[in-house]
Amino acid sequence: MQITCPYCDAPLRPKPEWAGRTVTCKKCNGRFVLPLLTPSVQPTLDVAAESCAETDAVIARTDTALEEADAIATDSALAGLREKMADAEVSGRIALTACNAALASHSAGLVDPEACEDAAHALKVAAMKFRVVVAESEILSTVDPTQATLLRSKAAEAVIRCEDTATTLRNTAMNARDAAEQGLADINAIAVETDAMIAQVDAELEQANTRIADSLFAAFREKRVAAEAATRAAMAASRAAMASYSDGLCDPEACDDAARAYKIAAMKWRAVVTEAEALVSVVPDATDLCLSVTGSIVECEDSAATWQSTAMSARGAAQQVQLLHNLQNGRTGCLGVIAILVIAIAAASAMAS
Repeated sequence: MQITCPYCDAPLRPKPEWAGRTVTCKKCNGRFVLPLLTPSVQPTLDVAAESCAETDAVIARTDTALEEADAIATDSALAGLREKMADAEVSGRIALTACNAALASHSAGLVDPEACEDAAHALKVAAMKFRVVVAESEILSTVDPTQATLLRSKAAEAVIRCEDTATTLRNTAMNARDAAEQGLADINAIAVETDAMIAQVDAELEQANTRIADSLFAAFREKRVAAEAATRAAMAASRAAMASYSDGLCDPEACDDAARAYKIAAMKWRAVVTEAEALVSVVPDATDLCLSVTGSIVECEDSAATWQSTAMSARGAAQQVQLLHNLQNGRTGCLGVIAILVIAIAAASAMAS
């Protein structure tokens, strides 16, 4: 059998059994289906039968390959879906941990709003991932209904639980914030009332301190007036003792009166110090009063000691004069002389001290 190429008209001599197949021209490499032009019918039928058999085999192989591809695609899709389900479950466990942290923050009847917000956000993330699993399992249910339906059921239930819990936690956070704001407002109101009460107490204390200070000042002034009067009396007694000076001696009685007057003045100045110390406890600026009063005490005590010593010296000198007078009159023996010496020594010691 001889035919020509439909592309380049080159003469070809294909075998009869090639009829119906796709052949290639050796001259132009053009591909075409070999026509069923045979010199006899039987070869053509054989070739047709062989071609059909090969076509059926190709179709069968194609179907098998498609089934294998579908199975691989299904397995891959199921694996990806399971992986997403596992990721969603991990997010769910993270959200559960956040919920436990929110519950652990409970204090004074309230929970931490921030912890509740964190837990609600974590639950929202988990719910979103479970929703993705639900959507993809619906698509996969046309290929593998059993596995896809099972995953879809679990994911859909998880979505509901996560969203319900997230809503509850958000409401809890709002209530906690409202309660905290109300508590803060109550605390502020109490603080205002407390400040007003403290201000009132401070004012009353200031008034009381003022009254106490006034009373202490009055007592201090009264004691000071008395001490000054005693000091003036002591000075008058001192002048009287000095006025009694005669023949190189002062009147011992006048000296004793001056010493006694100065002791009384020192005692009164000590009372003034006591009042001044009480006043300083209320009015710290009154410290200088204590210092000035202390100096008056020292002066009075020194003056009292001086006049007391002067009185002793005057008495000793008077006794010496009397003994000498008696000795001159012959009325004093050896004992009198010894007494004179003792009195002289005592007087000298008193003067030295």
